[in-house]
Amino acid sequence: MRKSGQTDHVMEYALEQVEKSMRKMTRNVSKDRLTGEVIKNALAVPGKMLRPRILILSACLINENEAMAHMEHLIRWAAIIELSHTASLIHDDVIDQSYVRRGIPTVMKRYGNSSAVYAGDYLLASILREILNSHEGDKALLLVDGIEEMCAGEINQTHCKYRQNVTIEQYNKNIAGKTGVLFASACRLGAMEVTGQEDIIRQYEEFGRKLGRAFQLRDDLLDIMSSQTEAGKMVMQDFQEGIYTLPVLLARDHDIYGSSVKKLMKKNKRGNLTEKDKEFLKEILLKSEAVAKVEGETARLLEECKSVVRKSSCQWAKDKAEAILDRLKNL
Repeated sequence: MRKSGQTDHVMEYALEQVEKSMRKMTRNVSKDRLTGEVIKNALAVPGKMLRPRILILSACLINENEAMAHMEHLIRWAAIIELSHTASLIHDDVIDQSYVRRGIPTVMKRYGNSSAVYAGDYLLASILREILNSHEGDKALLLVDGIEEMCAGEINQTHCKYRQNVTIEQYNKNIAGKTGVLFASACRLGAMEVTGQEDIIRQYEEFGRKLGRAFQLRDDLLDIMSSQTEAGKMVMQDFQEGIYTLPVLLARDHDIYGSSVKKLMKKNKRGNLTEKDKEFLKEILLKSEAVAKVEGETARLLEECKSVVRKSSCQWAKDKAEAILDRLKNL
C-alpha cells in the first residue's frame, strides 16, 4: 500500500477504504430496493470520520510498521466503529426531530421516524454480523461493551433532561458513555492490533477517553458561543432541550449567578424561554467564568493527549494527530 515518500497519503487511502468497507458491510440491503435506498441515504455523506482517523492513528503512533502490516484489519474495525456512530446519529435525529445533518435532509426527514429507527437498527445488525465473523472475541467484546455503555449514557442523559438538580458527576458519567466510549474503543482497538503490551493499550484507551471528553466539552461550548450557522444548529439548543451541559451546571452552582440560572431553568421547563433569556444566560455563563473554566478543562485534556502523541517516532502520524487536537482546541 505504501511506498517511500507516500506516507502523507496513508490516511487518505485508509479512509477511502473505510467508506468502501461500510458500504460492503451493508451490502445485504440490495435484497430490498426501498431498504437499500434508505441505507444508501444514511451513508451518503460521510462526516469527518474522526473515530476511524484516531483508530488508525493510534496504531501508527505505537508501531508504524505493524500498523501497515495490519492495515486491512484496522480499516475493518474503523468501519465498524463508524457504522456504530452513524447508527447512533440516525437514532439521535429521531429523538431530537432533527431535519438536517451534514447539510442534507436526515433519514428521519426523508423517510419518517419508523424507517429511521429501523435503519439505525439495520446498521447495528450489520455490525453484529461483522463482529461475529471477526472471530476475535476480545475485540468483539470490547466493541459490544462500548455500544452498551454508549446507550446507557444516552438513556441517563434523557432521564436528566430539565432536571435542575442534575449533578456534575452525573453529567460527567453521561458524556463518558454517550461520547467518550467510542473514542476510547477506537483507540484501544487500534492499539490492540499492533501491540500486546497492556500498559500501552490502556494508555491509548485513556487517550481516547480524554479526547472524547474534550470533543464533548467543545461541542457544549459551541452550543453557547457560536452562531446558528457556525454550530449547524440553534444557539442554546441543548439548554432549550433540557440538556444542561457543564458550563450551565458550573454557573448554576455559582454563589452570585446561581439563582438566576435556576430561574431560567424553571422558565425553560415551562417552554417560555425567550431570545432575551438566552442572551442573558450567555452573559451569565461568561461573567461567572463558567465558559472560561470549560475552555481551560478542554485545553488541559488536549494537552494531555498531545503528551501521548509526542512520544511516537512516527512523524506523519504525530503531525496528523496534533492537527486534530489543535482543531478541537479552537472554537
